[in-house]
Amino acid sequence: MSDDELLDENGDIQLDEATNKLLDQDPDKFNAYLPLNKFQFGSEEYCDNFKKALATESKLRTKHDPFPWQLEVALGCHLGRDGFLLAGTGSGKTLAMIGLAFLDKRHRVFLISPLNALANAQVKQFEDWGLTAVAVNAATRYKDLYKDIKNGKYQIIISSIEAFLDPTRLLPIVKSPELAALGPQLVIIDEAHCIIKWGPHFRPQYANIGTLKLLLTGESPFIAATATANRLMQEAIKQSLRFDSNAFEVNLGNRRSNIAYSVHRLKNVSTVASEILEYFPSKTHVDGFTLIFVDSRKTGNQILYKLRKHLDPDLHGAVQLYHATRSEYDKEVMAAGFELAIGFLILICTEALTIVWTFERFAGDQC
Repeated sequence: MSDDELLDENGDIQLDEATNKLLDQDPDKFNAYLPLNKFQFGSEEYCDNFKKALATESKLRTKHDPFPWQLEVALGCHLGRDGFLLAGTGSGKTLAMIGLAFLDKRHRVFLISPLNALANAQVKQFEDWGLTAVAVNAATRYKDLYKDIKNGKYQIIISSIEAFLDPTRLLPIVKSPELAALGPQLVIIDEAHCIIKWGPHFRPQYANIGTLKLLLTGESPFIAATATANRLMQEAIKQSLRFDSNAFEVNLGNRRSNIAYSVHRLKNVSTVASEILEYFPSKTHVDGFTLIFVDSRKTGNQILYKLRKHLDPDLHGAVQLYHATRSEYDKEVMAAGFELAIGFLILICTEALTIVWTFERFAGDQC
């Protein structure tokens, strides 16, 4: 027996030194997959090993095992297919879509985000996962930003649809052959229901988002993700984004086990603020935590006024109104305060709240 071979403790198997070192390692750190270049691209073996590789890398980066549906979404993106993902807030949509960047540093992800606060929060999350990311907005721009993006400094570029389609901002960079030559690209439309809800009037460029697919160099799959879209909206989103015929769809629904759903039929639209009081019979006590969603700040202010007038003065501070035009500091304070057991009890809000924040402790009602 050579010097580099050892007997196991039972003396019946010869193990070389390299094998002994492997056996001393943490099993969780083993790569249970083979290099992808060992298989034909798109074959069953290739796809199985891709998902094993991504599961291993995701666990190392995020400290959590990915769900099977997250691996399937990432695989669809990797194979170059357009995709539609509907899943509840906080379910893990983001990891499913950007997981490709874990396995390939050359991969570029263009993430279209509706709000600056959401983009900035996503950058921090991606950096915690060991990815290079940048949010392009008024708060983060610097002299060589566009040059750095074009040269491939960042794996994930996050900005508004207006910036991505602006010929004086991101458009010349994201469609440049130089950036495309660095590696594969993926376009993610986060909160994709904004295409339908905001596109026609509020933010018109959302209606033109499909043109980006025609402008990019090479073929880049588009992934639309949302927690809020009925069947008609889903089809309209796919059509707007010019989905290919082989596009995939993952629909997990958006129901949450810790949220009670009910329908309240208004007696009179003009008295909506007064009717809300039916859910708060006590003037001195508020049960649980409540989100009241409204379509406009005007309605929100009416409800805020009615609730504070109804409740004892000591509870006035527990009722707050959250909307997109409040300062970033105010938004953070209000969202953080809603998480505290002794914090805010009722948040009247537009959808801007849940686009940005995921409430892990939330155990109340949504109206």
